[in-house]
Amino acid sequence: MKKYFKLKLLFFFFLINTTYANAFQCDLEFDIGDNQSIAFESLGLYEEYIVDHKYENQYSYIEDDFKELCPEDGMEEAKLRVLINNEIVGGIRIISLIDIKYQEDEKKLIYYYIKKHFNDVSNIASINNPSWTGSESWDRNNKKYYYRKEITNQSSLIKEEFLITNEKFKKYIW
Repeated sequence: MKKYFKLKLLFFFFLINTTYANAFQCDLEFDIGDNQSIAFESLGLYEEYIVDHKYENQYSYIEDDFKELCPEDGMEEAKLRVLINNEIVGGIRIISLIDIKYQEDEKKLIYYYIKKHFNDVSNIASINNPSWTGSESWDRNNKKYYYRKEITNQSSLIKEEFLITNEKFKKYIW
């Protein structure tokens, strides 16, 4: 447990990427197309943490709390999944399920993270309203971005999903 904590602590010292060279604002020290071992090392996780879902969508993933990895970026309830296809990082998926009463809380919704870190999405008119639901996609720096927001059947929960991948891997994970 101490080793896991030390690795995460070491990881936080490297969270200063602001060039969008990697998948998104929080620098995870790996990129789409890297070997899965780089992602494991960056996240301080081991191969035992992998969740095998190959039978569903031809990928496996490792998962951690987004807030643990990127504490300054909000999304307090979100999970970050590193999607793996044939031992290669194929994408990053952020998933959140939040009570609708937090719709205006900038520390909870993926929506506000996207608005803050992806200035060019203001060109996508539908993403300009926090009560908007639906899905949108855009390209930037040879990456594909997919964002989906919906109200669940119970009408009391907001389900959001944000996927970052590239042309090569999107067929396996979207």
